[in-house]
Amino acid sequence: MNFHSLNDKRFFLLDINRPDLLDEVNEAWSPSSDLMELFIKGRQQLIPKLKDFRRSQSTKAAWRHHRPGFLKGIRSFHKSTAGKRFHRTLGRWLSTRIPKGDLVDGSILSLRGESLDQRVDLLRAVNSVKNYAFAELGFYQGIFEELDYWEFLEELFPLIESVEKKLFLGEDDLTGEEVDVLIRLVEDDEVVAAVVETTGKSKDEVWNYLRKAREDGEEKIGWGQGFLSSILLEDIK
Repeated sequence: MNFHSLNDKRFFLLDINRPDLLDEVNEAWSPSSDLMELFIKGRQQLIPKLKDFRRSQSTKAAWRHHRPGFLKGIRSFHKSTAGKRFHRTLGRWLSTRIPKGDLVDGSILSLRGESLDQRVDLLRAVNSVKNYAFAELGFYQGIFEELDYWEFLEELFPLIESVEKKLFLGEDDLTGEEVDVLIRLVEDDEVVAAVVETTGKSKDEVWNYLRKAREDGEEKIGWGQGFLSSILLEDIK
């Protein structure tokens, strides 16, 4: 197991009820196989029960449309992938291709006009998302942080597989939800930079627009797509 910080190593020991080992923690410290066995056994018992309990507290509609765990999982993903190249690739691609209008027949973004080279570049970026998301599972997370991250992954991977297939074939449209999640995967800095480059708006103006959009309900499906569509549509009025 990997750790992002010394504090994560300490929390790991507290997780398995071994505070007696806290003084041994340093940069070189790593858990023994016995400690890992304790940790894995505990998580295997807790995570499924906590998932079921969380779902039981919400209707299916609320689970899909108001997803605090999903959003927290994305924040963990951003923290672990800060500065990675795929953020810029996805941000630029989306900001230059979001249509200036409403959804049509449930689709928002056609891939039919994309060249093979363009699709391959985006496929690499999307594939990077999947690889980095898997890599984060190798790091220690607190119990509720891990629960949130699993919620994020359970929604992410089916959607990413659908996007990859569409990009490979180049014969279909990305749905509003697919575009929404792709936008959410991009760091805010790169979203803002891409919109500034596309629209010519000032960075402060775009940041203010983004903050206002978040306040209006970022937990809802369609938030990311709605933000980019509205700011780009406003730009051509």
